[in-house]
Amino acid sequence: KAALEKIKNYPEYLTQTTNPIVIQTQETMAKLLFAEDKYQQAFEELQVYVEALKKQHKDDLETSEQQAFEKLSNTITAKENEVLKLENELQSKELNDEKLRSRFMLVMVILFAVITFFVTLLLRKNQKLRKDLKLLATTDELTQLYNRRKIMSELSKRFIDFKTTDSPLYVAIFDLDLFKNINDSHGHNMGDEVLKAVAECAKANIGEDNYIGRYGGEEFLVVLTSGDYETNHARLDKLRVAVSELTIRHLSYPVTISIGLSEATQQDEFQTDVIHRADKALYEAKKAGRNQLKGA
Repeated sequence: KAALEKIKNYPEYLTQTTNPIVIQTQETMAKLLFAEDKYQQAFEELQVYVEALKKQHKDDLETSEQQAFEKLSNTITAKENEVLKLENELQSKELNDEKLRSRFMLVMVILFAVITFFVTLLLRKNQKLRKDLKLLATTDELTQLYNRRKIMSELSKRFIDFKTTDSPLYVAIFDLDLFKNINDSHGHNMGDEVLKAVAECAKANIGEDNYIGRYGGEEFLVVLTSGDYETNHARLDKLRVAVSELTIRHLSYPVTISIGLSEATQQDEFQTDVIHRADKALYEAKKAGRNQLKGA
């Protein structure tokens, strides 16, 4: 009993862990007092025991509620952390996906630019090739004038225009005088140089609105589509004089040409009729002593 009194009366023993023991001590004390027939003291001790027990139960309940709340709070916090983690992972994945999409788009843009560049390059090369092929198909390689096929095609077009609209049309053929002598005495390379020089002179004197081509060998065909007979006669005679004044390196004598001029008429059925008259006039110029212009 003395020991129980000592435990009950020392506050330092009343801790959360020892408090149930102290309460149990109070119950035991009450039983001892009943055994000693000390009913009043026993009753008082029982009241203290009951109040202590209520307080203990209340504290236990509050502690339990606090622990439950803390456990729930910890669980909620853990779940929130998991959600945040998932959100971070999702954002990271979306960011990675966005980076992948951006890289893919960048690669596609670069690839498209490269393909566009090479396609453009190929198209330009193809256009240049077509232009070169067209030039080869229509241009005399030596003189850079129209070749026979192209000059005849242009004459055919102009002849149709003449027949339908009565627009001016003149045809001239000129030929280098004694060209064979140049080849025989100075070689074919010199002959080629002479042909190129005469072609350049002809382009400079014929005019851009007219057409000139190499008809064959040392013969050239001119298609004139403006002016009257006198104007074109004067233009061609100016060409004849200009050729005779050419200075060609390593050639000791002048180069001359003979020219035959013909005017198209509505009685002509074909463009070859005009060519035939021009060719006949050229023959007359040769016969008259060369370096001449004759019209038919």
